[in-house]
Amino acid sequence: MKILIAKQDLMDAIKLTSTTISTTGSDISTHYLFRVTGDGTGAEVLSQSNRVFSSCPLVCQVVDHTDGEPSAFTVEGKRLQMWLSAVEDAALTLEFDGEVVKATAPVGDQQFASLDPEMFPLWDDVLKEAASTVSLETPRLFGALSHLRSFISPDDTKTPEFSLTEVRDGLFYASDKETATVVGVQGIKGSTIRIHGKNIPALQQFLTLCGDGDIEILEHDRFAIYRRGDGALFGESRFSKAFPMLDVGRDREDQHYWVLSKEGVETGIRFLRSGAPHEDVRLFFRPSEAGVEMGMTRMVGGQKYLPVECVESGASDNSDDLDSFSISYKNLEKILSSYKGDTIRFGINQKGKGGWVRFDESRSGDDYLSIVAWEV
Repeated sequence: MKILIAKQDLMDAIKLTSTTISTTGSDISTHYLFRVTGDGTGAEVLSQSNRVFSSCPLVCQVVDHTDGEPSAFTVEGKRLQMWLSAVEDAALTLEFDGEVVKATAPVGDQQFASLDPEMFPLWDDVLKEAASTVSLETPRLFGALSHLRSFISPDDTKTPEFSLTEVRDGLFYASDKETATVVGVQGIKGSTIRIHGKNIPALQQFLTLCGDGDIEILEHDRFAIYRRGDGALFGESRFSKAFPMLDVGRDREDQHYWVLSKEGVETGIRFLRSGAPHEDVRLFFRPSEAGVEMGMTRMVGGQKYLPVECVESGASDNSDDLDSFSISYKNLEKILSSYKGDTIRFGINQKGKGGWVRFDESRSGDDYLSIVAWEV
C-alpha cells in the first residue's frame, strides 16, 4: 500500500482527526489509521478515543493498490506529527509493506511501526445505520455550544444527567444545577442529539475546520455524527443519561423586567466585591426612586448599594410590588460573560419567599434564555 500526498494536505487531515486521538498510553487510540477507500484509488485517515471518533478524506494518490495487498496501516500520532514538523513542504510518500510504514520526504525516509489495523474499532456499520436528521449552519451550532458549555455541570458521577446538553423540540437544554439555559437554534428542530460537556471542546475544534457552510447531523441509537460537505466527520457515542425535563417558562410573561447596562452591572459587582466577605456571593437588587440599585453586605459597615443604569423597566398587569432579592454574583457573572449586547434584560419573577430571574437575548435569529434562582 503506497500513498503519495502533499505535506499540507496530510497536515490538514491530521489537524482535523487530531481532535479525537489519545495523547497518553500506547494502544490503538494513540494511532492514526490510514486506509484505502472506494475502488482502491482513494484513502482516508481516522482516529478514535473513548467516546469520540473522526475521519477525513485524504487528497492523495494511492499507487498500484491491488487485491491481496494491505489496505490499512496505523502510525503513532505523536511520531507522525513530529515527523511532519521536521520535513519540508513537498510531496511525501507513506508506504506499508505489511509490517513497517516507510515515510519518505526529500530529506530522506523514516520508518514507523504499525499496530494491527484489525484492532481499530471502525464505525462503518454505524454510519450506514445512522439517519440524517438535520442540516444547519455551522456557525449557529458553534455559537450555541460556546454558550452552553459554561452551563454544564463538570460532575458526571454524582449528577450525570447535568453533565450534558440535549436537544428537544428544537431547543438545547443545559444546567449546572444553579443556573439553567435554553437555546433555540434555527435548523436544529428534528434533532435529538445529546452532547457530553467534556466532548464539546473537541467538537468545536472540528467545527472550526468546517467554515461557514452547513454541517449535517446523523443520528443513531448510540451515536451522533457531524459530517462536513467533503465527508469528513466527527462522532460521539450517546451518553446513557438523559437531561431531566425542565420548564423555564419560556413562553410565559415575566412579572417585572429591567433592562440594565451590562457594563454598569459588571463594574458594580467588582466595586461591591472589594468590600464584601469572600465567601458571601449574594448580590442584592432592589427598585429605587431613581431606578435600580445593587448591593452587597460589607465586612465593615453593613450593606452598600450602588445605582445601576436602567434603560427600561416594566411590569405585567397582575404583578405585586417588587421586593429586594438576591442572586449569586458568580452565576450572574457567568451569564453576563456569555451574553453579547451592551444591555441585559432581567426578567424578574417572585413566588413566595423565592423566585428567579430570566435573561433573554436574540443572536442572528437564535434565541438564548438563561435562568438563575434567587438566593434565599
